[in-house]
Amino acid sequence: MREKHFETKISSNLIRAQREESKNNIKKNQYLEKAANDSVKLANMYLQDNSYKKCIEYFLTAAKSYEKSKGYFQSKSCYKKLVSIYKNLYKNNYYNYYDKSLEGLSRVKRVIHNDFKERFNLEEREERISATNFLIWKNNGVKTNDLKIQYENNFNTSINIGTIRNYSEELENRNAVVIWGGPQGRPFRIYPNLMNLATRVDHYNESTLIEGTVQKRLTKEFSINTDRWNFNKEIFELNGKVVPSILVTVDMNAYVNNIDRFSRGLQLKAIGKLNKTSQLSKMGYDSKKYTFDVLDSNILIDDKTGEKIYDRPGFGG
Repeated sequence: MREKHFETKISSNLIRAQREESKNNIKKNQYLEKAANDSVKLANMYLQDNSYKKCIEYFLTAAKSYEKSKGYFQSKSCYKKLVSIYKNLYKNNYYNYYDKSLEGLSRVKRVIHNDFKERFNLEEREERISATNFLIWKNNGVKTNDLKIQYENNFNTSINIGTIRNYSEELENRNAVVIWGGPQGRPFRIYPNLMNLATRVDHYNESTLIEGTVQKRLTKEFSINTDRWNFNKEIFELNGKVVPSILVTVDMNAYVNNIDRFSRGLQLKAIGKLNKTSQLSKMGYDSKKYTFDVLDSNILIDDKTGEKIYDRPGFGG
């Protein structure tokens, strides 16, 4: 049973994190991050099965683990997801959980908006990496040159471009961020990794980069409303081993010109505006079945080669 598999992994990583508490800050954070990522996946599985108590418990585990490893924005998303879940439940049955979630959300918001400068001990490498991660999420994606300026303005500490790249690449390996660009001729941009986020509501209508694997083409699952329809779109399910998936729209000419690529298993990075599924309805594509978040892509990149597959005319990048 896959739920038991995740429960075992989460428990094991939390125990390992506890053992590293006063020994190795890097390992402690890595174990906490793994436990948090798996807790979000497991919580969503239980949510799909309407197992609300288990779902709430694991979103709380994720929120606390992210917060402890200084992934404050990921923690905030978990607390916000919990608050949205309680709105559909009889709160008296979950009062203690509800109270903890509101307290957690308030605490993390206070850190993000007021107290973050005091939270990072920049004498330690791991803390500098966490501070870098914080600024990437705070800006919903940033170029290396701009991040250098932000780092110096916020923490009154200089940092060079090479160090930013090294930290960003380590954060990408830990599934906290996604990178596009470099090393020569292209800007190096670093974005928050939204694929395993509990809720992406704070990132709606923002330009971002997502990464995942094409699962299937869903265009035929949508009906076209000609009153709102203007452009031919292809719609794909993109999944980074998370629940739920993200939908990605691709302009028809991009699909036709690369039709041999668009099969199950294609690993993509896509830049565009993220929104809830109702955005598809505004484009003229209706479905009662799919309620995933959707990214209307402007740029598509082959994740294996780094090669740009498509760049919507007039967008640039």
